[in-house]
Amino acid sequence: PAVATTPAQPPARAPLPASIAPAPAVPPSRSNATLLIIIGFVVVLLIGGLLIFLFLFNLQR
Repeated sequence: PAVATTPAQPPARAPLPASIAPAPAVPPSRSNATLLIIIGFVVVLLIGGLLIFLFLFNLQR
């Protein structure tokens, strides 16, 4: 008998865990643009800090 070779694909966008889900206290009149800007800024800062840390760590060796 023929068996399907493709495994079951996980959903393309998994739902966020409850710990990092946006707080429901935010008023709905506020657009998501500011939230996206803040999240993007934090992500850029984290990546930049990690790159700087790795660069300095490699210089010390």
